[in-house]
Amino acid sequence: MEIEPQMLKFVAPGDPREVHIPEEDMITPNCMGHSSMLENLKRDSGVLKEAIEIEDATYESLCLIRDFVKNHGKEKAPEVINAGYDVSEWADLVDIPNREILKSLVNATNFLGMETFLQITLVLLARMFKGKTSDEIKKEWGLPDVLTDAQMNYIKTYHGWIYNKHH
Repeated sequence: MEIEPQMLKFVAPGDPREVHIPEEDMITPNCMGHSSMLENLKRDSGVLKEAIEIEDATYESLCLIRDFVKNHGKEKAPEVINAGYDVSEWADLVDIPNREILKSLVNATNFLGMETFLQITLVLLARMFKGKTSDEIKKEWGLPDVLTDAQMNYIKTYHGWIYNKHH
């Protein structure tokens, strides 16, 4: 008799539908589906039984994560950061229907600490920006022309490397 894998349950805020992903596919180190956040949760609390709400995620983006992990999660992750690995070929495997889902996917993979898949989503994001002016990007993505003091403080606090790199 085959043992059923422990399933992780994810939900998007305000959406009761659960997305189930085998735990082993997301906590195995050095694999494409690896989530450092989930690995740490598992280590600290043991069994992960409750559904995990992913802030700023949508049901559709969680389904994309599930499908990616199902198809590529157990493959050995390329050493993206250390070796300067080009994830463009992996980005070709992910079909993103629109920019709202891509934005949600970037947030969800970042929240989950899925380094390799986050890099892939950032390549997809960069492709959407390629060949466009900053004004076109701001208009298409609904970005403000000038950041408020609160927005600048948030960037300095939580993404200091961005601010320091450009100032």
